Amino acid sequence: MSIGLNPRGSSPYTKAPINLNPRYFFPYTRAALQYNSICRNPLNQHFHISDTKRGLNYLDGEVLELREAIEQKHSQEHKMEELGDVLLTTVNIGLSAGLDPNKAMIQSMKKIQNRLNFVQEEAPKNQNQFQIAWNKAKKSIG
Repeated sequence: MSIGLNPRGSSPYTKAPINLNPRYFFPYTRAALQYNSICRNPLNQHFHISDTKRGLNYLDGEVLELREAIEQKHSQEHKMEELGDVLLTTVNIGLSAGLDPNKAMIQSMKKIQNRLNFVQEEAPKNQNQFQIAWNKAKKSIG
């Protein structure tokens, strides 16, 4: 599975630099936590995901809506709305499973940074070599 990054640290889809600093993501997870507190209000219980399996099924639908918005070239605003739905649903599922989204993001970003450091030592010259080095990093350091 391709991770969508290239050795220059940008996305081949947007050509934008990838910010691997976990602080970059904190506003999003804080917003999601705020959303979760809203969902815990008894008047808004239908928004809260208490059953993880049901939540994962709901997430599948949200991902499909995001895919449709992107593939059918909907407006940027609509795509952002669908992305927000995916992010909020994911955080809500994690919270219902007793997971801390901020800690999860930090852990994930550290893992990605360690893999990228490993890949840089391999000095890949093309996307195929990058993918081979990435897979090697996954096996070697997790």
